[in-house]
Amino acid sequence: MFTPLKYSLVLSVLTLLLLIASPLIIFTYEFLQNPDCLKVDVKSVEYVNNETIKAQVNVFYCSIIPLKDFKLVIGEDEIIFEEISRGNTTKTITLKVYDNEVKGIEFKVAGIYGFKLHYR
Repeated sequence: MFTPLKYSLVLSVLTLLLLIASPLIIFTYEFLQNPDCLKVDVKSVEYVNNETIKAQVNVFYCSIIPLKDFKLVIGEDEIIFEEISRGNTTKTITLKVYDNEVKGIEFKVAGIYGFKLHYR
């Protein structure tokens, strides 16, 4: 008696699940096709004084799915980009000369799925 309603509910749930999962599926597919899809490059621009340098952080990203709340941890400093979309995103920061290694990256795929990468 309620068979059409059951089928329409199942179809609605499957469509909703596909819409929610599609950003992660597309991001994973594009990242597996091109592992260099996300590159972070830190270049020293100039010395401010003996302890600090002015550096340029360049993030290259090639996917159509945006990355939200992108956080890069360099030494003790956190560099936050609100959104990373396809192409290059650049930010100029100041860093300590003796502590300028990338220690972690954190981001959300389409603002939904969070990833944390920490280096030791």
